[in-house]
Amino acid sequence: MRSTYRSYSMILAASLLTMLGLDGCKVGPTDRGPAQSPPATLGPNPRLPHASDQAIPIVQVAEAKGWPDGMKPQAPAGINVTAFASGLTHPRW
Repeated sequence: MRSTYRSYSMILAASLLTMLGLDGCKVGPTDRGPAQSPPATLGPNPRLPHASDQAIPIVQVAEAKGWPDGMKPQAPAGINVTAFASGLTHPRW
């Protein structure tokens, strides 16, 4: 009886830890992009808000997009940009 209770306790604890871990993986709507920075937070003397006391922060991950056909990033004069790899499932992998 005692080992059964211990097994159920371990399963419950593992389930709760998994749920807490996955809760931090929330992704906001991708159709609107990241929120704009308020003007007061920019420049040489920004006014930053107080830190949040969240145990697990919610992060908005930017949607990864490849280069459009025939296009590449603008580089400074004298520097050439070329693709290192192509056909990846996710460009950041």
